[in-house]
Amino acid sequence: MSGYDFEGVGPQDESVRISGKVKWFDPGKGYGFIVPDVPGQTGL
Repeated sequence: MSGYDFEGVGPQDESVRISGKVKWFDPGKGYGFIVPDVPGQTGL
């Protein structure tokens, strides 16, 4: 058991596609960050 409760967690209602330039990417970990072409595009 992982200790995480995933009950009631469903698929995302909406997906967002963001275009930009890769700031960095770690292939060993499989993730990284991008700098969006449009700064307000992420909605953060």
